[in-house]
Amino acid sequence: MCGEHLPAVRCIITSFAVTAALVATLASSSARADELSPSLWDPAWSRVTPLEVGVSAGVAGGALLTAALVHAGPPKWTSGILFDDAGRDALHATGSGRQRASDVSDALEITLLAAPLVSAGATWGLRHDGPSALQLVLIDAQAYALTEATVDLMKVLIRRERPDAAADHCEDRLGEPDCAARAKKSAFPSNHAASSFVAASLLCTEHLHLGIAGAPWDATVCASSLVAAATVSTLRVVADRHYLTDIVAGSVIGGLYGWLMPTILHFHGGRSAAAASAGTPRLVSVRPLITPNGASLGVAFTF
Repeated sequence: MCGEHLPAVRCIITSFAVTAALVATLASSSARADELSPSLWDPAWSRVTPLEVGVSAGVAGGALLTAALVHAGPPKWTSGILFDDAGRDALHATGSGRQRASDVSDALEITLLAAPLVSAGATWGLRHDGPSALQLVLIDAQAYALTEATVDLMKVLIRRERPDAAADHCEDRLGEPDCAARAKKSAFPSNHAASSFVAASLLCTEHLHLGIAGAPWDATVCASSLVAAATVSTLRVVADRHYLTDIVAGSVIGGLYGWLMPTILHFHGGRSAAAASAGTPRLVSVRPLITPNGASLGVAFTF
């Protein structure tokens, strides 16, 4: 999640330290925010509870500890499956192009990871809604921690060789620092894809439910973040760091923690009046229309 050059455990600790500082700041502003503006948080939505925070922290911490203790031996999976080889042949760069693609993907990933916290800051600073911003920060931290823990644990258990390490025969060149480093990294699932899609999914979920920016900007934020996440993921294949199946798995993990988990735990039921008044569709339905002149599909938006 935090790039190839920063150990995951140190990254998680740093992220939580920053998050704790933000939470403390937002909590101190909650009383003032209630007086300035109505909350974007619908009363029907469940708030983050201490039990939920504790369970998430325990699960994430346990997975990270297990990943740290498990000995990362030689790769157990050393080849592509399904569409992996065709995708690699079509997309991967050679020479310095691989490193440039990797650098760009790192920069985009970091930007995406920061974006949900920027949205929470905007909810507090621009919409004067500290309590809702606090909920968003807690949801973001929970999703990030569980995504990182899941990916790290899967990597050490599955131990799939990266395509660039296989192509360069790094298993026979462990005396070379670059090859030795790449040979130790596990490809499945892609951490960049998981972190990019959890961030993009959080942005979509939070903007489309709370109406943070108002129409049409909430939908624009969602679409832009999804395009950026897809770009990060594609660049990982161009950089020859991952197979396409690594990307698909990472994207699914990110989507589950960034969209499905918050929706089930928090955003079921009611809808914020701010989001509704901003023009964000509450429900989109597609129905078949059959007339004497033929058949078509009708799209209905409920606000």
